[in-house]
Amino acid sequence: MEKELPYISIIILNYNGKNYLEDCFKSLENLNYPKEKYEIIMVDNASTDDSIEYTKKKFSFVKVIGFNKNYGVAEGNNKAVEYTNPKSEYIAFLNNDTEVDKNWLIELVKPLIKDRTIGCSGNKILNYYDRSVVDSAGANITIIGTGYGIGHLKKDTVNYNKIRFIGYASGASMLIRKKLFNYLNGFDKDYFGYLEDTDIGWRLWLQGYKVSYVPTAVIYHKGGGSFGGSRNIPFRLYLGQKNRLFNIVKNFEIFNLFRGLITSIGYDIFKIIKFTINRKFDCIAAILKGNYTFIKELPKTLKKRKIIQKNRKIIDKELYKLGLIATLSESIKTEFNLSKQEVLK
Repeated sequence: MEKELPYISIIILNYNGKNYLEDCFKSLENLNYPKEKYEIIMVDNASTDDSIEYTKKKFSFVKVIGFNKNYGVAEGNNKAVEYTNPKSEYIAFLNNDTEVDKNWLIELVKPLIKDRTIGCSGNKILNYYDRSVVDSAGANITIIGTGYGIGHLKKDTVNYNKIRFIGYASGASMLIRKKLFNYLNGFDKDYFGYLEDTDIGWRLWLQGYKVSYVPTAVIYHKGGGSFGGSRNIPFRLYLGQKNRLFNIVKNFEIFNLFRGLITSIGYDIFKIIKFTINRKFDCIAAILKGNYTFIKELPKTLKKRKIIQKNRKIIDKELYKLGLIATLSESIKTEFNLSKQEVLK
């Protein structure tokens, strides 16, 4: 079996995340995977907390790449792939605020070795501080272009131990075929960060590839990392707003595109009312700014849509049938609960 295992490049994107790196790198050092068959690359988005010096000094087995500016999550990861070993067949993207189980990598790659139609796999993510609580057991897509973690904040039970197909793999930890990632032009760099994982998983399905949830691959997630923990941060609200609208326009068929945009109006009104009641006017400004950027970038987004829809291999109806896209009622319920949590934080 060991001879058959592929070479994998593990990429950890970092921005001022020095305090998270020790637990992450120590766990990666102890992987149950042949050491000559994987590499660990930390790409740094111009941190100011001496993350690079710290990593070079304490974890010499980590290949360190330093950028001269913050490229964000999407473009930062895309650029990181350019530095991977030419012989790597798969890319694992991993958040810096995680600790991996020793069997994480070997379990994550098994489905892709066995089935060439699976383009990407995601794992079980448990809360780092309470490991009986699920962060996500795979993730699915909503009608308004967002994504949600299955089982989020629920107790870990046998219900989350079944292999199944999912809408997308969380960007906190995912494994994807390198050639396929490059064929898709990686993450959409116009997202900067947030929902770029939803988008690429969605595009994989539209290209005829599957995304699989692997419960035997486990990581523990602290939350926060380089990108901030709360969804209630204006910058994240801005990114989430424009990016979910990008998702709708790029990836849905025309009927669901309009349904998603119409539903979005009600969603925005709900959030704005809540933020007004809580006097979070900077959050309202972030939503409006996201809408403005979406409209400004619409011509470019429509060009992307044309390419994606032209190469589509599966219709929306099949994705709904597979349970990868939540129904209207499920989407409203999910987003209502998430919005309520973020407003009340």
